[in-house]
Amino acid sequence: LANGTIVIITLYYNGTQWYYENNFTQTYPPGTYNVSVNATDLAGNSNVTLSDFTIKDITAPSVTNIQPTSAIYNQTQQVNISVNVTDYYYDSVSTVIAQITYPNGTAVNYTLTEIGNTQVFDYLVFNDTIIDGRYNVTIFANDTSGNMNNTETSYFIVNDISMPNITIITPLNNDLLGWTILLRSNVTDLRLSTVRYEIRNGTL
Repeated sequence: LANGTIVIITLYYNGTQWYYENNFTQTYPPGTYNVSVNATDLAGNSNVTLSDFTIKDITAPSVTNIQPTSAIYNQTQQVNISVNVTDYYYDSVSTVIAQITYPNGTAVNYTLTEIGNTQVFDYLVFNDTIIDGRYNVTIFANDTSGNMNNTETSYFIVNDISMPNITIITPLNNDLLGWTILLRSNVTDLRLSTVRYEIRNGTL
């Protein structure tokens, strides 16, 4: 077998097809299997023929424990992203990518790095959290056989803690005004809701 174990299988004569056969079902783990066919006749004569076949790895890596999970952060706060990725062969995971979709729909890929040989993949420097809202995280895990798992997702929320930026255009301090006053300001914010002036006791 691929792990070095030897299995002996007896072949049985198929009178219809004129050959010897049997089924081999121990096709796990994947890898190269060496075959040695030994045939002996009634006179004691033997012959050995060698062959081999390969069982392909078709199992995608397992993705678990995506962090963060439904966590809440403030704007500009750093977010630690990590995930556990395992495959049949230890250390056969080739790449792990975290795709982060911003609240505005933009998607950016970040490559995660394994911490030692722990099968924990980490990305510690994601701090592009200026946009408030929901950030979706999708993990793309590939192994060396080309199998990919992209079914596991998570998300985190970023709260808006930025005040609107206000620049008063008119009236300015100490302006001499008539009966009609033009109130004009520049106001910027990613999620601007309302803008209003309040006049109290004759002052703005």
